[in-house]
Amino acid sequence: MKPIIVSYYEDNAKKLCGMVDKILFRLRFADVDKDDFYSLANEVFLYAIRDYNGSQLFDRFLYACLYKKFCTEMTGRIRDKRCGKTKIKEKNNVKYIFFIIIFIITTIFERRILISFNISATREHYISSTFLAIVLFIYFLIYKRESKLKSFIARIGRDYSTLIYIIHPVIIEILDRLMCNNSIYNKLYPIIIFIITCLICMLYKKINVKLKGITSI
Repeated sequence: MKPIIVSYYEDNAKKLCGMVDKILFRLRFADVDKDDFYSLANEVFLYAIRDYNGSQLFDRFLYACLYKKFCTEMTGRIRDKRCGKTKIKEKNNVKYIFFIIIFIITTIFERRILISFNISATREHYISSTFLAIVLFIYFLIYKRESKLKSFIARIGRDYSTLIYIIHPVIIEILDRLMCNNSIYNKLYPIIIFIITCLICMLYKKINVKLKGITSI
């Protein structure tokens, strides 16, 4: 095995480096640090010397070992890069979720403060709800991962947005009259209005679909 080792490592490992270059070119690994793969080739060479049984030419055996190892290495690097990007996206998502929660809470407190000072609390929207809407839009624009929550919210926007806009003032007026002295309602007013309005819109859509099915028979 000594002549093989000498042939690969003479002239500053010219033969080994040449084989590495050929494999990188074949695999189209252009934007890589070749020194990393030269170092990796040294490790592979030691294992190849150890495992070589003489059933084929050593050049072919080493080439196959290097090719397989480089493919595995690049797969790992790509996976790590994707995981890194995913972690960054998840951190950004957590940041937006944090602001969503903050603006929900400030919207509720804003209403409470207006009520305590006997100022018009039943307005079209609050200052905090404006920021809440902006953060929600940005969050769902950048959040690419499909999920049941995202699909559900997308369906609400697609199928019920017009109805929600038309119906919610009526719901607000009715609930303000019926539950004006309810402490839970006063604290969670925006959320309760939204949920009840969505439920009524969904019920209306279902009844409308069934009535259309009956009339078409």
